Parts: sequence; C-alpha cells; structure tokens
Amino acid sequence: MKKLKLLLIIWVFAFQISFTQNNAHINTQEMENKVDSLIVPLVNEGLLSGSILIAIHGNILFTKGYGLADRENDIPNTPETIFRIASITKTITALSVIQLQEKGKLNINDKLNKYLHDFPDGDKITVYNLLTHTSGIPSYNWLKSDNKPQELDTVINWVKELKLQAEPGKKFMYSNSGYALLTLIIEKVSGMKYEDYVKENIFIPCNMGNTGLYSMNNLLKNMAFGYGRVDYNGFKKATRPSPLAKGDGDLYSTVKDLYKFVMAFYNNKLISPESRKQMLDTYKNNYALGWIIEKMHGEKLVYHNGGELGSMSNMMSFKDNELLIIYLFNSDFLLAHMVEEQLAAIALRKPWQPLFKKTNDRSFVNSFKTFAGEYAIDESSSFIISVEKGYIYFQESGQPKCEAYLFAENYIYIKEINSRIRFEKSEEGVIKYTAFFGLFLVTGERNTTK
Repeated sequence: MKKLKLLLIIWVFAFQISFTQNNAHINTQEMENKVDSLIVPLVNEGLLSGSILIAIHGNILFTKGYGLADRENDIPNTPETIFRIASITKTITALSVIQLQEKGKLNINDKLNKYLHDFPDGDKITVYNLLTHTSGIPSYNWLKSDNKPQELDTVINWVKELKLQAEPGKKFMYSNSGYALLTLIIEKVSGMKYEDYVKENIFIPCNMGNTGLYSMNNLLKNMAFGYGRVDYNGFKKATRPSPLAKGDGDLYSTVKDLYKFVMAFYNNKLISPESRKQMLDTYKNNYALGWIIEKMHGEKLVYHNGGELGSMSNMMSFKDNELLIIYLFNSDFLLAHMVEEQLAAIALRKPWQPLFKKTNDRSFVNSFKTFAGEYAIDESSSFIISVEKGYIYFQESGQPKCEAYLFAENYIYIKEINSRIRFEKSEEGVIKYTAFFGLFLVTGERNTTK
C-alpha cells in the first residue's frame, strides 16, 4: 500500500510538472482579460451570449459563460449551460458512420440504394458522397415542418422529392439532406434509433452526460433559449423545430462535453488512428468526413461550425489539437466568424482587435461610395446605402437610418437588424448584393430608375 501511494504521488507530481512546463508561457488571467475585452462589449449591446472554452495541450485553461441563457428571467450562461449545437451534430454523425464501418456493418463506398432501395438515383450516390456533401442532393426545406417536430421518415420523403442539382461526386454542395440519409443508414445497419446509438457508442464512453437529441416538446433544465434578431425591436426567442432529421443538426451539448468529445477523437478512444486519418482526409472545398480543414492565422485548423435560428457554434482544433477552442452561442450573431478569428488570435498569442473598433480615420469607407444607391428587397420594400462624412449608412423603407459597419472588403454589418450585406459589381457594370437579414438570404441589384 505504501508503494502504491508513493507511485501515485510521483504520478501526480510528474503530471503537475508536465502541465506547468506545457503551459508556463501562458498567462491565463491575461487571456481571460483579452477574451472579456472581445466578448463583453458585444454582450452589452445585446448581440452575443453563450459559453466559451479554451484548452491547450489537452488542459482546460479558460471556460466561461457570457450574457444570459434566458433573457426574460435573467438566468446567466455558465460553462455548464446546455446549447443546441446545430451542424456540429454532423461530426458526431460522420464518426458514427466510421464506427459502423470498423464493425463491418457498412462501407463508405457502398451505394445508397443498398440501404434505400427506392431512392431516386440511389445507384449513383455513395455513402462517401453523403459524408462529403458531394451527392448533388440539395438541402430539404425545414419550413415544411410547420414549426413542429417530425419523424425521420417524413424528412426522408421530403428528400426523395428533390431533384439532383449536380452529378454525384463532381461538386461540393452543402446538404442537410445527405446527413438525413446518413441518419437513416445508421439506424438501419445498427438496429438502433440514432439517439440511442450515439448515446451508447459516443456519449457514454466519453462521459458526455449533458449531450443528446433535442426535442422542443421536452424542455431541459439548464438549457439556453436561442435568440434571433430580424427586425428593429431587438433579439427575440427563435429556434428551428426539432427533431427533424436528427443527425444533421438536432443535438444539444455543452462546451465541456464537446471538449471531451474532441479529446476522445484525437486520443483514438472512439475510432482507430487509421479511421481518424480517413475522417480528416479532405475531398472537395476543404471538407473531409464531418470535419472542415483550413488555415487560420497561418495555422492548420480542423473544425466544424453550426448556425441556425438563435444559435451559432464551433469547435476548432489547431496544431493537431494542441489548441482547442469551443464556443456555443445562443444568439445568431452574423459576425460570429469574426469573433472566432479574434478568439483564435488571442489563444495563439497573435495580434487581435475588438469588433467595431472605433477609429478617427474614415478614409477606408470612401471607396464604398461606388455602392451608394437604392436596392430592392422585394416588390414593396427597398433599402438605401449612403456614405456621409466618412460613415456608411443603411436605411430600409419606413425605418430609421442606421450606421453600417464595414467589416471586410465590400461587406457591411447592421447591428439594429443583425444583418450583413455583400456588394459586387458585375462584368456588365451592374451593382448586385447578397444579404443575410438574420439568417434569411436575399439577393438583388441596385435600382437604376430615377
């Protein structure tokens, strides 16, 4: 017994030394102060709320909740708050498929018609095409749900009605329909409901006790409400109906549970090293099997993000998981991608700056005068872009004039309606725009009539 205690003391001491050496150069309080400086102003303006986790060398250095999980009852977000994770669900679905391949239940090169005999063009589409968004099947329209949960078979019938928009394997086209079909395949070959399979084979092994399938008919304790902003009256409760297809975006989790998942993935706890390598092998548009692989700040980034009404999320692994950043937001702030870039800069100890940074130099907006004018939204409404004294303004029909923030070349953001707009000039000289008013896509061009 004494020998066992001595070995335990030595192990703990060695771990503490290793932890200290790996993180000696990191000032955690300084990191927290910088993250606060980035996030708190956005929280104060009502644009953002959620939870963030940062881990280095596998050790959690920072995790914190910001803003409110329930704005009506002033309940704050914490690291234990549960959020809908939207399309991060796809990574878990893809891993489930690879697990079943390891068990000999399927092969990702199988044709779809092996599992769905009556599916249109099922002899042309492979499981691999579904995993990599190259099936050519467009996303189903969740608005057909009438804002109510649906059975998986109902969603599959919606998918069957869709026509191929590209030859399978030839073009990347992000598709929730593909992951709906993967969900059905998982259920068929495992003999289990999707939610039961992922619980038994992923969540329980990883001790992810706060992760599961979300149902809008079964409210969870400690779950954040989602908030969206599509008009001038502030953020309001907003959410997509759930469950629908389950494996494309219907799971919930916490930042701490997702940390456990990513650590298990990189430590080969859930699949073999060979299968992990296969999952991280990209095909088209930097998309692998449930993961996206790009570079940020000059470093390799493996991630999958999610976004839907009232929700923005991402789990981001840098340098073969030396750095892990996870955020779950319960607001659909359309500049979340800029927040994550600055979070990564802070964690990587690179230069960073707050969003909407004030400056006296307004010359950088002068070139935007090219896009000044009136643009149609639909038959009955329009908006006007103007540049006055070095500031850009947006004004919708019958609404107050709002300052617009230039956040990238030809891109503006309007805080009052959580909208971003990109302008471009075509080869024919026509000024066109692509806008997200909230999460709703609108396109159009400048009005040339007098």
